[in-house]
Amino acid sequence: MNLLLQKQRMGCMIVLLTIAQVTLAQSLPTSLRSLVPGETPAAANERQYLYAEFRDLYQDLRKEEKLDRRSTKKKIKKMRSYLEDEVFRHYDAKATLTDVFRSGSYNDATAASVMALALNEFEVDYDLYVDHFYVRLETDPDGKDIDVNYYVEEDITSEAKESFRSNYLILLGETLLPDLKERSPQDPFATFKEYYYNPSQALSLKQLGAYLQLRYAQVAYGEENFARSQSLLELAEGNDSRAAFLVFEKAVELASQPPPLQYESGSLDEMFAVWQANPDHATAPPAILRHFDEQQRIILATTDPGKTRNLLADYLERAPDGQTEWTSQMMQLQGLRMMEHYIAVGDLRAARLEAAELYQGFPEVSSYKQMLSNLIIAEVNKESLSGQAFKQRLLQLSGTYPFLLNSGQFANEGLREQALTIRDLYAGDRPDLALPAVEDFRRSVGRLSVNKIRSIWTLTAFYAASDYHFRIADYPGALRFIDEALSYAPNDPFLNHRRSVLVKYL
Repeated sequence: MNLLLQKQRMGCMIVLLTIAQVTLAQSLPTSLRSLVPGETPAAANERQYLYAEFRDLYQDLRKEEKLDRRSTKKKIKKMRSYLEDEVFRHYDAKATLTDVFRSGSYNDATAASVMALALNEFEVDYDLYVDHFYVRLETDPDGKDIDVNYYVEEDITSEAKESFRSNYLILLGETLLPDLKERSPQDPFATFKEYYYNPSQALSLKQLGAYLQLRYAQVAYGEENFARSQSLLELAEGNDSRAAFLVFEKAVELASQPPPLQYESGSLDEMFAVWQANPDHATAPPAILRHFDEQQRIILATTDPGKTRNLLADYLERAPDGQTEWTSQMMQLQGLRMMEHYIAVGDLRAARLEAAELYQGFPEVSSYKQMLSNLIIAEVNKESLSGQAFKQRLLQLSGTYPFLLNSGQFANEGLREQALTIRDLYAGDRPDLALPAVEDFRRSVGRLSVNKIRSIWTLTAFYAASDYHFRIADYPGALRFIDEALSYAPNDPFLNHRRSVLVKYL
């Protein structure tokens, strides 16, 4: 298998696993996953540490500053004052988000991240921007913009911005666009906005997380840790689709060892000519595939994604006859890149359609079925349906994709909806409707293999039933439902404790 294609498949699966986990997450964990992406133990530990620190911060702001009782304008003022007095100690361009709490080191990007999460917690709207070399945060109380910036203000001048743009365009010409000077005249600022960040275009928190990874990657590059720089840029690409990441990836590639599959030299025309002359050439096909991937990534990051279709058609037309395996690799690589792009920009429907094309076109690749299943579930979750509407939507999609009926994740989502329905019916004192729902739930749970998710929903359903019977003083009934929940999760500490309490009422 082509190594580039294999790497892209693995990358897409990691992104899809993240989507599946986020659908079950709460507000702060979801935000931290955006700002600290990745599935390594180190990333998980960092998110856990930050979760505890932010919970403490929110508690202090409530207790000491009484923010829940303040007007929006007062919230912003008190929040800024507290962070600047108690949290942000000294400016460090290399600081990470964790450094803010461990040592008090901060910079414009990490401070804006902390401020943004605090504003989220206290329900204050804001906008985030990358303005050349710093992050700008704006709030709008009473129709009056308030900038919340953590950069040395005297350094934010028009001359400094112009210098940054000029330097970046030089880098762009040395990496992605070697023909930049020969191109038709264009406003340099327009080119800068297209290939870096548009200072007037607001970012989501997830996109801010991508920018944080870009900043960390630049620090790693300066330390000549190119492997770390590359891995950080890949994390950034999982959160956002932007040409800036490709620019720095190319810089890392040029600064480190050249890729082993890269053709010695020559233009694309020359590579195709060599391949046409010798259809069995060993290095030309992978070199052309890599060239194609670079070009399609530029298109995805800057213009209409549909243009990549024309690009693929052009490359396929120029290849020697009979290159079935190479054609398959090209088509799969494009499908994966398109799917990754649509996930990054939040268009799950388009991503699902790309996954469906991969699954239908290459059924022998089992991972494509899993990708499609994950995207269908993520898309349905995003629709925020519940009850019968949720069930009908899943059944509708299973008509188009019959394999969903045998999917563990499909079953998990159905189980979740059943458990929440049971909880709500008992909370509304409707045992007449809840009991049939419990029977349906029992049948469903028996078809699903034991896993952590199943345990969560069996606990939810049977504890809700037990709690209802406890409220009406039917203690034997309450105990029966706890015992039933324990039959699925015998080592659950909460259920065992609850059982020890109920036994005392008998």
